[in-house]
Parts: sequence; structure tokens; C-alpha cells
Amino acid sequence: MKERFNQLPIWPCWRVKGTGKTYPNLQEAALSVGALTVNKNHRLIRRSDPEKEPVYRKYGEQIEAGGFTRGTFFNEIEVVLKDVPAGIRSLYGRKPGEKKIEVGYLAELGVKALEEAVVSQWDSQKIHIMPHSSGYDSRLISAMLMRLAERNGIEWLGEMRFVCWEPEIRYFRKLMDYMGWPEHFVCPVKEKSGPVDYYREILDFDFIGKIYCESERVWAGPALGRKWMKENGLDETRCEGITGLFGDESMKWHRLNWGKVSYLVACYLFENPSPWLGSDIPFMAPFVSEPWLDLITRYRMGCGLDDFKLSMIQIIDPELNNLNRFPNFRFVAGPIMQQHRAHPFQMLSENTVDTCRKRFVQAGGDPKTLFPDHVFRYYDPANSHYLKMAIFHALEQRGCTIHGKTEL
Repeated sequence: MKERFNQLPIWPCWRVKGTGKTYPNLQEAALSVGALTVNKNHRLIRRSDPEKEPVYRKYGEQIEAGGFTRGTFFNEIEVVLKDVPAGIRSLYGRKPGEKKIEVGYLAELGVKALEEAVVSQWDSQKIHIMPHSSGYDSRLISAMLMRLAERNGIEWLGEMRFVCWEPEIRYFRKLMDYMGWPEHFVCPVKEKSGPVDYYREILDFDFIGKIYCESERVWAGPALGRKWMKENGLDETRCEGITGLFGDESMKWHRLNWGKVSYLVACYLFENPSPWLGSDIPFMAPFVSEPWLDLITRYRMGCGLDDFKLSMIQIIDPELNNLNRFPNFRFVAGPIMQQHRAHPFQMLSENTVDTCRKRFVQAGGDPKTLFPDHVFRYYDPANSHYLKMAIFHALEQRGCTIHGKTEL
């Protein structure tokens, strides 16, 4: 399979062993096999694991050599790399740049690189979906899109949908209003009945097991975005995504001098394949595009991550730097969670927890490990196991047989 955009492969593909056939997600690969056996020795490397660095470096070496594979929780299926353009492939062996230049000038080059990545690949006939937070990466991309629309005409831009979820909607709306985006482009995923159970619907086995692949975290935002798309009747064949994600990742890699570009692929893009809006919807990621990576492998940043982002935003629209983002986790969300166990939007009701645990038990899971304090946490290992059981359930509902579930 080929990567749609000229960028690092932000979504892997799944290959049935011994056939050479690849599929865009784990579920389609599994359905092509039919009878599956659980790989009891398989586990993903969590980012907190002390052995992650040597594992990621091994993966990076395999990626650079063109022979990367990783197991899955099915013996018959493995994860492989998508084919990428030659220009991207040539960057795999490059390291963070060493040449220092003035930060303001580097920021100008950064904005130009991001714009080049977008303009060269933009399809005005598509509906572009952007999962949008209130943070710097998101506002940098959306402000850049507004500037490009002003420069090239609104017809060049076509239809946009900016999708945001709680608890960032209030800050997101202020950004959208300031930039002047049309109201029908602004799409908050609203709460149904209050903060508690905000995530209830996406935890349904019949939903989450069909759109997620295995992951050591269950990041809810993309699933909320996919649910919003379905509820609003968007034609997925007309949709492409664009994201500000990987800004932090590529800049941390650069700032901390974490080896070659192939290591950046390994440590951020393959252990946690979130669905975004579904693997069948191509996603443009300017922060891992060829123009951006070429820039940061030539020059040294010479400042902190936020300072560099703010310098780029300053070039596009200085006032954007004065609009608040959702407060830093360390200063606001941390104290909230110490006092109330979790942010209010992460809390689950007794009824929701009971429903999830019953489904979990039916699929072979241990109910005592799931949401013990009625909190949905992205990095809880029990959530990863819940996701795995939901995938098993979805596949069995579609005719697969799975042997060895009790060995997990």
C-alpha cells in the first residue's frame, strides 16, 4: 500500500503472513483470514517502559533498511510500513540539523515549509476534516489555511470542518471566531447530558471494536470525530484529513537529537495507531512532510518548542499568540484530578461502567481491572485490553473464529 501524501507514514498497514497482501486496518486483514489464533507473546511497548529506546532504535534500523515488521496479537497478521515517495525515503537516514540560524528567520522558513507541504497536495474537491484543539499546533495550521485561502481564494480551500471535543471547546471557539471561519466550518462535539459520560458512546463494543486497531492507549478524540462524521452524514469518499499533530513529536525529536528520522517514525508512529477518522480517510500531516523534515534536518532550532511555535504563529498573525489555550495539564488539570480523581469529562456513570464491564466479561476480560474508579484514562492498560476484546467481538460478529483468547 502507498502513503497518499508526501510525508512519513503516519498510519501503518497490516499484512497477512505468507500472502504478501496488505490491508488498511487490522480488521480487514483479519476478515480475509477468517480463522485466527491469538499471539500470547505479543505486547506493545508503552512509552513509559525502560526498554523502549533499544526497541525503537531496532525498529528505526529496520525502517531505514526497508525491512520493518512488527507482530500483532494475531499470529497470522503483522504490521508493515506503507510505501512512501522516494524523497521521504531518502530522509530516513538524516539526523537533526546542526547549523544554527536566527530563530525568527528559521520560523519564516518553517512557515514556508508547512505551506509548501499543504499547497502542493491540497485537493479543493475534497471535504477536509481537521481535529482541532486549542493548542499552538492546531492554531498554527488553521491560521495558515486561512492565510492560504485569502491568498489563493476561498474556492482553492473548498469545504473545511474543524472538529473539537471537550474540555477544549470554549477555547477552540474563541480561536475560530477570531480567525473568522464560517460557522458551518466550526464543529464542536457537544456533550449530550453533562460532563459525566461524555465518552460513553465511543466505549460501546460495537463502535470502538470496528474503528480502532490495537493500541496501548485509547485516545478518544479521533473516535469522537469519526462519530460526529457519521451523525452528520459526511460522504467519507469525499473526505481527507489534515492535522497539526506531530508538531510536538518532530520538534522534540529535533530538540533532543533523538537519532535518525527513521527513529522518529519508530517511536511515534507505529506503537499507537489511533484511528484518526478511520484508516480509509487519508490524513495530511504537514509536521512530518518532506519540506518540514528537510528543514529541521538542515538547521538547529536553538530555542524551546513553544517559543519556536509562537515565532511561527507571530509571522502569520501576532494576535493569535494572545488567545488562551486549554490550561496546561500540570497547572490546572493536575490539581483538578488530585481533588476529584479526574477531569469531569473523564468521569463515567455507574450505569456506563456496569454496561462496559458486562461486555468485557462476556468477551473474557476481568471486570475488576476496568474503570475501577469510574474514570476513563487514555493510558490505562485495562483500556487497551478492553479495546482488544472489543476488536475480537467485532470480528466474531462478522464471522471470524478466534482461538486462544483465554491465554491473554
